[in-house]
Amino acid sequence: MKNLDKIIKNILILTWVGLSCSILKAEVVITEFFILQADSTHTPQYIELYNDSTSSIDLTDWSITTRNGEGEVIIESFIDNSGWYVQANNIEIAPFGYFLISSSFCDYSTFGCNFYNEFQSDIIALYLVLPFDDPYFNGQFIDKGSIILTDNNNVVVDRIDYDINAGWPVGEESRGRSLRLHSPELDNSLPENWSLSPKTENSLWLYEEGTEIQNFGSPREENSFRLFDIQYSDSWFPDTSYANGGTHTIYGDYNDFYRAEPFVDDNGNGKCDECGYGDEGELYHDRNLNNQWDYQDNNYDSLLTFSWEGTFIDTTVVDSPAINYKIIIEKNNTPVYNSSLFDSLGIGTEISISPFDLLIDSLGQEREIAEYTWTIELTKTYSDTVDIIYSDKYSLTIDASDYGRYGCVDDGHCTGSENSDCPTSAFYEEPYKSNHPTGCTPGNDISAGGCYSALNYYENANINSNTCHYVSLSIPAFVVDSINTIVTVPVYLYNDSSANIDSIAYTLSFDNSLGIVAFQDGTFSGTVETEFWGDENIVGDQNGNISVSMLTPSDSSFQGTGIITYLHFNLTGSPGEFINLSFSEIRVKGGIPENDISVPVKVGEIVILQTDYEIFGQVYYYDSSEGQEPFEVPNVELSLDKNYDGVSFAANYSEITNEFGYFKFELLSEGNYNLSFSKESANDCSGDYISGTDISRISRHVTGSEPFNADQIVAADVTLDGTVSGQDASLVAQYSVDLIDNFNDINVHWIFQPFDQETLPDVHAELLKENGQYSIEYKPLVLDDESRNISACRLGDVNGNYCHDQLSRYNNNQVQFINIAIDYTPIITLPLIISEAIFLEGMDIEIGYDEDVFNPLSITFNNSNKVVENYQTVSNLLSKDRTIKTVTWAIDEPQLIEGIIGEVNFEWKNKNKSGKIWLKEFQVNDEPAIGGMSLIGLSDTEVTDGVNIINSLVPEVLSLKQNYPNPFNPQTTIKWAMPLSGIVSLEVYNLQGQLVELLFNGQLDTGIHEQIWDATTYPSGIYFYRLKIHEKTLQKIMLLLK
Repeated sequence: MKNLDKIIKNILILTWVGLSCSILKAEVVITEFFILQADSTHTPQYIELYNDSTSSIDLTDWSITTRNGEGEVIIESFIDNSGWYVQANNIEIAPFGYFLISSSFCDYSTFGCNFYNEFQSDIIALYLVLPFDDPYFNGQFIDKGSIILTDNNNVVVDRIDYDINAGWPVGEESRGRSLRLHSPELDNSLPENWSLSPKTENSLWLYEEGTEIQNFGSPREENSFRLFDIQYSDSWFPDTSYANGGTHTIYGDYNDFYRAEPFVDDNGNGKCDECGYGDEGELYHDRNLNNQWDYQDNNYDSLLTFSWEGTFIDTTVVDSPAINYKIIIEKNNTPVYNSSLFDSLGIGTEISISPFDLLIDSLGQEREIAEYTWTIELTKTYSDTVDIIYSDKYSLTIDASDYGRYGCVDDGHCTGSENSDCPTSAFYEEPYKSNHPTGCTPGNDISAGGCYSALNYYENANINSNTCHYVSLSIPAFVVDSINTIVTVPVYLYNDSSANIDSIAYTLSFDNSLGIVAFQDGTFSGTVETEFWGDENIVGDQNGNISVSMLTPSDSSFQGTGIITYLHFNLTGSPGEFINLSFSEIRVKGGIPENDISVPVKVGEIVILQTDYEIFGQVYYYDSSEGQEPFEVPNVELSLDKNYDGVSFAANYSEITNEFGYFKFELLSEGNYNLSFSKESANDCSGDYISGTDISRISRHVTGSEPFNADQIVAADVTLDGTVSGQDASLVAQYSVDLIDNFNDINVHWIFQPFDQETLPDVHAELLKENGQYSIEYKPLVLDDESRNISACRLGDVNGNYCHDQLSRYNNNQVQFINIAIDYTPIITLPLIISEAIFLEGMDIEIGYDEDVFNPLSITFNNSNKVVENYQTVSNLLSKDRTIKTVTWAIDEPQLIEGIIGEVNFEWKNKNKSGKIWLKEFQVNDEPAIGGMSLIGLSDTEVTDGVNIINSLVPEVLSLKQNYPNPFNPQTTIKWAMPLSGIVSLEVYNLQGQLVELLFNGQLDTGIHEQIWDATTYPSGIYFYRLKIHEKTLQKIMLLLK
C-alpha cells in the first residue's frame, strides 16, 4: 500500500508538472543517460545524476519515473531498499559528485545487462526502463520518452522529455553512446544542450580491457566536454568559423612581395570586368566576391582561435580541484602541438595558435594540404586524487596550396603541358605556360626560336605570380628608300611591364661585302633613354658589326619602353636589292630579382625601292595521291585590292588563271595589297569527282579510322567551321545526289592557299583566314613575289582526284540496250547487280529513264548483302538532271560485296508505250562497276547497261474484232487493235445505210481499245459498225434480237 500511495501521489504531481511550461531547477541534475547498448555487448541502461552543490544530498525515497512516447508511465523506481526490485549500494550523493542508477531489467537485450570489470552503480533498479520502442507497435522505434527525477517530497527535481523529431540525438544513431549534458547552467530540456558521447569517452565501465571499445560514455564521472567551432578573421574572411571537418586556407607570398589575390588585369582598372565568380573572363580568383583586386600580405601568422565548453566545476568554491587544460593537436596522425595552457584556477577556455606553430609548410615551398585533429585534455587535481577527462576530437584541414614563394616562374621552358616543370598559378591547376609576347615556342632551343626566360625570373618561386616581365629588342621588318639615300633603322626596346633595367648590350650585323648598304653612324638622341642612361657607346667595324652598350647610373633605374637607338645606313646598291639585319650578343640586366639574360629579338631588312612590282604564280590542284602530276587549275578568279595609303587611292585588279593555271599582276606600285581567290562550282572536266569513296573516308575520319593530312582536312571541312564532323559527310552525300546545291552559308566550293607559306615573310606578306577562306596580305609590297604557287582544293574531294581521271565515268550515249518484251505490269522492278566480289568503299549510281513512259517509285538496297547493315545511303529520285541519283558509302571497314545489291522500281504509267531505262553512271570505289541491271527473273549474270521494255500486247496490224455478244440485246462490246496512234471514228449504220450512232471520234494511242453500244432504243435487226483510221476503213456486221 505504501508503494501504491506513492504512485498515486506522484501521478498527481507529475501531471501538474507536465502542464507547466517552466523547467524546475535543482542542485541535483541529470547529466547523462544511456539507452541502447551496442550489438553483442551487455552495457545496461543507466542515468547519471550530478550534485552541483557543496553539500551531500540524501536521496532516500527519491524516485526515477520513465514514460513512453504517449506519456504513459512505464515504471517508477524508488531510491531505497524497501522493495525487492531495487538494490541500493549507496543512497547519498557527495558534493560535486556523481550518482549512477542502472537497470538490471534485460528482457530487451539478449546479452544481459551489467557493467564491465565488476563495476556497480549506486542503485540497481530491476525495472528502470528508458523508453526506446513501443510494445504496442511491434517493437518499432519511437525514439521518444521522458525521465523524471522526484525528491522525497514528490517535487520534480529534474525532467527530460526527449523526442527525435525535436532534434534530440536519440534513436538508432545513439546505439552504443550515451547522451551527455553540456552544461547544467543551461536549460536541459533543450536538445542542443545534449549530444552523443564522443569516442574520446572510453570508460572501463563500458568495455572489457583489452577488447574493442563499442560503447562510449562516462558513467559516474564528468562528461567529456564539447568543442566549439574554430574562429578566424581577416579582411578577406571576417568572422569566419570552421566547424568540425572545415578547411582553413593559408594564402599569399612567403616574402610578402606579391599580393595574395592575383589576376590578369587586362585593362589595368583593378577590377574583373566581365567575369563572375568562377566564370570565364580575366584570369581572376575573387576570394571575397567583391569583384575587385584586393591587396593583402600572406596570412601565415594569422591566428586560429580554439575554444571549448570546459568543466562543470565551479573553481571558485573552496576545496574545488585545481584545473589544467591541455590542447593536443595532431597533423596527419603525428602530434605537433601538446601544450598545457593553464596552471591556475578559473582561467578561460580558449587559445589562439598560428599555422606556424602547427608546422604547416613553414618555408612556403610544399604548398601542402594537411589534415589535423584536436582535442582538449582536462586534468582535475584534488587533495588526494587526480582525474583526467577529454573533450570531443574535431578535425580541421589546413590548405596551404595558395601559400608559397610567389614570383615569375618562366624560365623559358614553360610548355603548359601536364608534365611541365613550371609551377601553377595560385588558384589554377594547369602548369604555367609562357605568354612571351614574341610568340616563341616554349621548350625549344633558343636558336630554334624557343622562349627566353623573363627578366624577373625567380628561381626559388613555386607559385607563379602572373607578373613576369618580358623584354625584347626589335627593328622594323623592313626599311625602304631609294638608291643613294640614307635610311634610319630604329632599335626598339619592348618592356611590357616596365621592369627595372640596369644595362643593355647588343650587336646588329649585316653582310658588308655585298655593297648594298654602308653603316654611317648611330645616335641615342631623341630616344626614350636619353635622360636615364649615364654611359652608352656605338661602335661599327669593317665586317658589318655594330656594337651598342648602355648602362644606367648606380643611383637611378630605367623602366621605359620605346626606341633606344637610331642607326643610319647609306643605300649604295641597286633598285630591288635588300639586305638582312640580325642581332647577336644580346644581354639585358635588371628585374627583381635581378637577372642578366639574353632576350628575344625581331630582325628586319633594308630594301632599295624599285620602279614597279609584280606578283606572279600558278594554281595547282592539291594532290593527295602519290605519283600524280598536280592538275593546273584554270578559271580561278584572283582579286588584288590595294589599300589607301594616304597618297594613292584604293584600287582593285583582277585576273583569271589560264588553261595552265597561270596568273600575273604587273606594273604595281609600292603599297599594301590583299590577294584573294575564288572559283565557280562548275567543273573543268567531265565528272564531279565527289563520290561515295570521299564520303566514306570523311565518315571514317570522324570515327578515327581514316587519318587525313592537312589538305584532306581542308577538303573535308565543307561547312568551313574548322572541324570535320558527321555533318560534313552528310552534306557531301546530299550534294552528290543534288539534294542541296551548297555546302555552307557563303556558297564556297573551293579553298585556295599558298603551297609554301613559310616563304611569305620573305616578301613581307602574311596569310589571313576569314570564314574558312585564305588571302595573302602584302604589308607592304616592296619586293616582287615571283613563283607564288597556290594550292586549290575543291570541297568534298578528299581523294584529291579532281580532273586526274580523264576517262568519263558516265555511259552517256554509248549504252547498249537490250530489248525485253513483257506483258504489261503496273510496276517494273530492276535488280542492281555487282558481278564480281569487291570490297566496297563507295558506290555511285545514276539511272536515266523515258519520263513519258515511266515514273520512279523507289530505290532500295539488299540487307542480306550487308549494304544496309554496314553502309549508309542517300538517294534522290528526281535530280536536277531528271535522273535517279544515289550514293552509298562504308561507315566502317569496307565489306566484300557481290550479287544483287538492291533494286529500283518504276511505275509503267503508259501501258501502250515501250520505253528505256539505263545506267547513266555505275561506279564502285571511283571505278566503273563490273555489273549492271536486269529484269526480275533473269539470272544475276545477265546484266546490261540499259533495257528497252516492250509491251508484248501492243498489236502489230490494224484490226477490227467481232462484237461480243452477237446476237445481243441490248448491249454489245466492240474491240479493235491499233499499231499506230491516230484520229479514230467508230460509227453504226442500219441496212438502209443510214448513220444510226457515232460511238467515238477522237485521238487514241497505240494499243487495243473497246467501246460499248447500248441499242435499247433501236429495233431488232441487222446493223453495221464501221472503224475509220489513217484513211483506212474496216467494217463488220452485228445482229440485235429483242
